[in-house]
Amino acid sequence: MSSYRSVPVGYFEPTEVMVEEIANVVASGRISYGPQSRMLEKEIAKIHDVEYGVLSSSGTDSLRAALHAMMIKHDWKFGDEVIVPATTFVASVNVIEQVGLVPVLVDVEQDMYCIDPDSVYKALTSDTVAIMPVNLLGQPADLDAIYMIAFNEELAILEDSCEAMFVRHHGIPVGAWGDVGVFSFYMAHLITAGVGGIAVTDDKFLAATMRSLLNHGRSSEYISIDDDDNLVDEELAKVIRRRYAFKYQGYSSRITEMQAAMARMQLRDWEDMIARRQAVASVLTAGLCKHAGKLQLPVEREAGEHAYMMYGILVKDGSKWPLMMYLESHGVETREMLPIINQKVYELLVAESAKRGIGLSVSKKIIDGGFYIGCHQGMSDDDAEYVCHVVDDFFARN
Repeated sequence: MSSYRSVPVGYFEPTEVMVEEIANVVASGRISYGPQSRMLEKEIAKIHDVEYGVLSSSGTDSLRAALHAMMIKHDWKFGDEVIVPATTFVASVNVIEQVGLVPVLVDVEQDMYCIDPDSVYKALTSDTVAIMPVNLLGQPADLDAIYMIAFNEELAILEDSCEAMFVRHHGIPVGAWGDVGVFSFYMAHLITAGVGGIAVTDDKFLAATMRSLLNHGRSSEYISIDDDDNLVDEELAKVIRRRYAFKYQGYSSRITEMQAAMARMQLRDWEDMIARRQAVASVLTAGLCKHAGKLQLPVEREAGEHAYMMYGILVKDGSKWPLMMYLESHGVETREMLPIINQKVYELLVAESAKRGIGLSVSKKIIDGGFYIGCHQGMSDDDAEYVCHVVDDFFARN
């Protein structure tokens, strides 16, 4: 058995009130979409200063439903283009193709790894209909610049904020900058329900359309079993006749009441959770800054905040793998910084970017040198200092 300290990438610890609330849901017999889900939608939307929240079974499903709903609203055609960063999780790219649109990969910023506005300009064509900025590792992209591009070019914005919640850029919360913002409740995310996601928007049509699509494309008269409560006569008859009416070709992508309850209980402490993550990041940066000549450490965007879902590190010269393997062998869990352009399945997309003259040099450097470690409320200062000592020891030996 290893004697090394264990420092995982993610963190989850059930609380007594969470277990009690989940037990109450099970005892109620209402385990599909119900009161817990409705409250979670309202609470997440309110925290991020938007009107509507629409739950789904994953952040990926929320992204797909958002794009699908935007296609319906704006009458986009198959083959229209969505600009997306080349450094992100694969879901950001996959959902674009899954709804019949074309992802156009662009580069990211050297220091913060989010979509580069200058690269976006170079990728614009007459077929461009939307931009998908990704708020990576807990930090907002340059959303002000992306918003101005979208406004000037009359483009939609789908904000992939699966890795960032609760933080603001220029005083505006993530998720509220575009037509739709999407968050994830997957494991190791800021709020976790095991799986799950939510889309937020101020657009009533998009909210209703996403809710329909996520429920097989059902007509809005009957999405939930509560929709016929307190109805009588003609109104009740109308709903009964519409229970199996389908407006769109949708999908089954729903969350359970147990998951909603789990996520809601974590919302009670979100401010303390973010503060603790930021404190852990400060300890890590203070301990690792002596290696600034070899490692690029996280920096925070001006007029922005950082949720520190993860702590990103870039090895400036050479391969990341020796340091990653050394950390892993000493109990410090690591992950690659979201490889896209080195995946065979995306070769044609990378080639198309090169054909258009869209450079991906920063993303390629991240493939070689970028990874991340944990930075969560489950880490003590001692844990963070241990990580720093392991890195110190690696460089002393190498």
